[in-house]
Amino acid sequence: MTKPASTFIPSRSPIADSNGMATWSFVQILIGWDTKLNNGLNSTGQLIGNIDPATRVLPRVEGLGITLQNVSSTGVVQSAGLFSATTLAQGAVVMPAGAANNHLGTAAIHSATDFDAAGSASTEAGAAQANAEAHADAVAATAQSNAEGFASNASNITSGVLSTGRLGGLSVTITTAALTVGGTHGSMTFTNGLLTAQVQAT
Repeated sequence: MTKPASTFIPSRSPIADSNGMATWSFVQILIGWDTKLNNGLNSTGQLIGNIDPATRVLPRVEGLGITLQNVSSTGVVQSAGLFSATTLAQGAVVMPAGAANNHLGTAAIHSATDFDAAGSASTEAGAAQANAEAHADAVAATAQSNAEGFASNASNITSGVLSTGRLGGLSVTITTAALTVGGTHGSMTFTNGLLTAQVQAT
């Protein structure tokens, strides 16, 4: 960037008069300098003036206008300023049209031919998929076996009552002694351990 020509004009005029007061011409020079400083710096010396787009930050060769062209007014790097991700370097993973934004990340190391039509990798991920399928099959088979066993037992219950045939007790009839001298004997009949009939002794 070409610097503007200086407005300072060398002069042999004195800067103070015979009374030691600053001359009018020197005061005008000081006023000019003060105006420029006030327009460019605040009270603590921080720059408040505009920076020309062609201003460079050495050793870069492009102007700040080019350096910052893809930075939004809120300081966010826009998608046009992001470079594409490679297999080893961080960069922008460009989303499909209509997606909310781009994401920083590293592109997949595998090529597109490493993946089958179903979306599962045919190499490393293929083995993981096969293991997952085998595990799922084993779990499903065990669950089915348990369900069939439960259903087999449940099928022997009618209206919530377990059938006598499913019980493990004895099937016998026993005689109960008469209760009085002239009384009669009684009996108790058990089917699979369940009392199914009785004759009261007297």
